[in-house]
Amino acid sequence: MRGRRMNSISPKARRLAEQLLRFESVPGKRAAGNGTAVARACGKLGAVLGPLVGALGFRTLLDRALTLAKAEVPGMSAVQVGADGVLVGLGELEAQSGNGKIAKGDVILVAHLLGLLIVFLGEALTLGLVQDVWPKATLDHFGSEFVEGDNL
Repeated sequence: MRGRRMNSISPKARRLAEQLLRFESVPGKRAAGNGTAVARACGKLGAVLGPLVGALGFRTLLDRALTLAKAEVPGMSAVQVGADGVLVGLGELEAQSGNGKIAKGDVILVAHLLGLLIVFLGEALTLGLVQDVWPKATLDHFGSEFVEGDNL
């Protein structure tokens, strides 16, 4: 991992997380009342990963990503992963971030989740799943730039 802590987030994972959260932050999705951008993003990842890792496997990965995010953003302490794999307690966090901006904690959580998926599923499969869920996601800059030790 060349000088990076195992739990640190790569800039590529952070950029991808920001992009996915922007896709989930469009006004129509917010107005529909179907949760926060981070809840929608994690839910979509859970739906596509369920057949691969099972509901318990995804819940475990999401819980670990949340634990890592809480270490970096103490304000996320109220957020929990429910028994059904859904994030609980995001309403208070969204109220704190205000005016629909993507919160730092949301980006960190999704980036950690992506990083864990890379570790357990591999880069190609993870990016393929992301592309399946978000076909308009720009992943071109991820492919050939990766070198040993520079994973998401």
